[in-house]
Amino acid sequence: MGTKKLTYEFVKEQFEQEGYQLISKEYINAHTRLNFICNNNHEHSINWNNFKNGQRCRICSTIKISKKLRHTYEFIKEQFEKEGYILLSKTYHNSNKKLKYRCNNNHISYTSYDNFKAGHRCKKCSFKNRSGFNSHLWKGGVVELNLPLYNTFMHRISWIEEVRRDPDNYNLLQVKCSETNCQKWFTPKRSEVNRRINVLKRYDGGEGRFYCSEECKANCSIYHQKDYPKGFKNNEDTSRIKEWSEMVKERDGYVCKICGSKENLRAHHYESIWFNPIESADLDMGVTLCKKCHIGKAHKDIGCRFIDQTRKSLCREVEKKENN
Repeated sequence: MGTKKLTYEFVKEQFEQEGYQLISKEYINAHTRLNFICNNNHEHSINWNNFKNGQRCRICSTIKISKKLRHTYEFIKEQFEKEGYILLSKTYHNSNKKLKYRCNNNHISYTSYDNFKAGHRCKKCSFKNRSGFNSHLWKGGVVELNLPLYNTFMHRISWIEEVRRDPDNYNLLQVKCSETNCQKWFTPKRSEVNRRINVLKRYDGGEGRFYCSEECKANCSIYHQKDYPKGFKNNEDTSRIKEWSEMVKERDGYVCKICGSKENLRAHHYESIWFNPIESADLDMGVTLCKKCHIGKAHKDIGCRFIDQTRKSLCREVEKKENN
C-alpha cells in the first residue's frame, strides 16, 4: 500500500507554524523545492524532505554562526594585552583588518588578528632579535668598527696586494704598508679596502694604496707620483720641440699643406710624441698646417684626436692589447 501524498494545505500549514510564508502555489513531491520567506524576511527555497529533517533558512543560519564565531573588540584587546602589547585601534572589524598596536618595546606597528594568531609580532623587535650579536653571522661588529673580514676581501685584492689573516684575530684581513722602508703588516680600515678595490676597477680616481700611518704616506716616494718619483726633475729642453717646429715650417715654405694659408701656422706630428718619442724629432714626422686645418681636419678622426694622443689614452690602449 503506497504512502499517502501530502496536500499543499498541509505543507503550507507546517511552514506557517515556523512563522514562514510559503510563496510557491503548489506542492509536487518531497524533492521539489518550495520558495518561502522566513520570519526575518529572507527569501529562500527548500524541499519538504530537508524542511521535515530540521533544515530552515540558510541565510539566518549563516548569520547566527557568524555572530557566534565573531570576536569582540574586548576579546581581541585581551589577546594583545596577554603579550604585553597595547591595542591602539578603537574598533575591531574582522580578522583581516589591520590593527594598530604598541609593543612592549614602545614600537608602533600594525597587524591583522589572523597574522597575530599565526605568531607574527613586532617587525622591529624581530629584526633586532635577528641582527647584531643575535645573528648567526655575527663577527664582532666589524662593520661598525670599520674592520675588513679576510673571507670577504681576500680574493678581491690578493691578486695585487700581499694579504694574510690577522694573527690576533683569525677573521680579520691584514696587508703590507706600501712605504718601501716600512713594509709593516697591519689591519686597514674596511673603507680603505673598498677604496682600493674601486680604484683598481677604475670606479674612483687616485691610488688607494695602503699606509700604516700618515708618516709612512708622507715619506712614500710613489705617493701621488704617477709619472715621476719625488725629487725628480725633468730637464728636457722644450726649446728642442720649438726648433723642430720652425724647421718643419721652413721646409714647407711657411704654407699650410692642405689649404695653402700662410696664417696661424702649426707644425703637426703624424704620430703622438708619447707614442714615438725618439722618431718624433725627425722632420719627416711633421707637416705644416694652419690652425683651422690642424684642429678641424688633422685631429678630427678618432685615433688622431687630441684626447686619443695623450699619454694616458695611449697607455690604456697598450694595456688593452696586452690583456687580449
